[in-house]
Order: sequence, then structure tokens, then C-alpha cells
Amino acid sequence: MLKKSIVSSLGVFLITVSLTHPTQAAEVNQTLSKVSDQSISSHASLNQAQATSSSYGSKMWIRNNQIVPQGWVITDSSADRFEITSIMGAKKGAKLWIRYNQVIPAGWVVTDRFNTLIQITFLG
Repeated sequence: MLKKSIVSSLGVFLITVSLTHPTQAAEVNQTLSKVSDQSISSHASLNQAQATSSSYGSKMWIRNNQIVPQGWVITDSSADRFEITSIMGAKKGAKLWIRYNQVIPAGWVVTDRFNTLIQITFLG
């Protein structure tokens, strides 16, 4: 009687494991797919920013979980997006208001502050 109950329990256990394990594998694959899509999207925005007219003052919106491309600064934000502005090709003395929580680009200095904004000026 004890052997039958052990064998029966073992059988139920094996069936349960074989049914749940593929489900967990599918969930992992879906999660990896989402992460991959997000990485591709982030990379795509970088390429888009570089392909877009990247002259001084060009603007575009990106998701706030994406990396800001080199030569661009955050000038505005919403709940889930950043407005970025190109600083490439700025002339000496150019001024720009940016969000305070970012690195000041090389060649630029802070000239004013207001709430969550800083004004930067290009020294060349």
C-alpha cells in the first residue's frame, strides 16, 4: 500500500513538472524577446538621431529609458519621453536651456539656473 502511494505521488509529481516546465520556458522566451525588442528600439533611436539632421538645434523625442546619443542633450521631458536637442555644430556663444540632471557637454559652461533647468553656453 505504501509503495502504491509513493509511486502514485511520484507519477503525479513527474506529470506536474513536465506540464509546468515548458510553460516556464515559454515565459522566459517571451521576456527575453521583450528585452531584445527594447534593445533594438533603443539602438534604432540612436541610429535615427544620427541619421536625422544633427545640426545645432535639431530636436527629437525618445523614450526615457533610451540612451541619449552623444552630441545631444535633454531639453524637455514628459512622463515617459525626453526631448533631445543636438548641440553639434553650435557656434561660439550659443545658449541652450537643458534639464539639470545630465552631464554638461565638453566646451559648454553653466551660465544660469531656473527650477529644473540650466542654461549652458558654448565656449568653443
